[in-house]
Amino acid sequence: ILIVVCDLLILFLLYFIIDRRSIKAVSNVLSGIHSLAEGKLIRLKEKGTFSEIATQLNKTSDLLKTRSIAQENWIAGISHDIRTPLSIILGYAEKIETNSLLPKDVQEKASLIKYQGIRLRNVVNDLNLITRLGDETHPVHQDFFHPTVFCRELVAEFLNNGIPESYSVELDIDKELEPVKLKGDTHLLRRAINNLLHNSIRHKPEGCNISFRLYENDKQVLFAVSDNGKGMTSGEIEVLQNRSHYLSNTDSSFNRQHGLGLYIVQQIVKMHNGDITFGKSESGGLDVTITLPVDKSLFSI
Repeated sequence: ILIVVCDLLILFLLYFIIDRRSIKAVSNVLSGIHSLAEGKLIRLKEKGTFSEIATQLNKTSDLLKTRSIAQENWIAGISHDIRTPLSIILGYAEKIETNSLLPKDVQEKASLIKYQGIRLRNVVNDLNLITRLGDETHPVHQDFFHPTVFCRELVAEFLNNGIPESYSVELDIDKELEPVKLKGDTHLLRRAINNLLHNSIRHKPEGCNISFRLYENDKQVLFAVSDNGKGMTSGEIEVLQNRSHYLSNTDSSFNRQHGLGLYIVQQIVKMHNGDITFGKSESGGLDVTITLPVDKSLFSI
């Protein structure tokens, strides 16, 4: 009986050891698969029961890294080739736009060319930016800044870039935020807000009213951009709110309309540990609210 009991204990101990090693190996593999699904690079230990699977996952990670580098280099090359002729187009368009000796309709057409050229330049900048978002080799450079000053300068620059007269931007700033400071990358945040403003224009070609609010709620700073355009359905808003990639939706027309620009906004907000919500405005258009955390002590600065 003693021998049988000892044998059972040995068998149980062996089973326990093997089971723990198997669970650990499976957890290692599953962790790698989840990381790859999120677009992260991995390096698993190629040991144990599932060493062959770990080896294949490592090869997949290396392949994704190679493709990512190739994609980034390709986008950088295309962007460089586009910038030079685009700068010439914008330069001549601005000269024609400001030449009072030319007919009014010619100046208006030059203004339209300039505006569309700026849109194209923003797309090129977005392509370059999307390759850097989430890359640890390109950290976010954060400094303290006044959001009130930031918003005024941003709207002034946006209006001075020659948007058509059929569009208007109303800026509403909570006066209590005048002394408050935020910490963030102002270049990236400016890109995010600009993308939201241009998104309102792009989906309402005949013109619309855009509202840009800066206010405080529960010691948090909120940037809200809304319009009276056509807006989106509840289903489209849900997809936009929950997507993990700018091409995650199977509807190709939806991706073309709300693909790169809004995805970049979501990524920038995420990098600043903030939240972004999409909804319908009171007039039926799109309402986007960005919430950024702030040190409560900064409200007394």
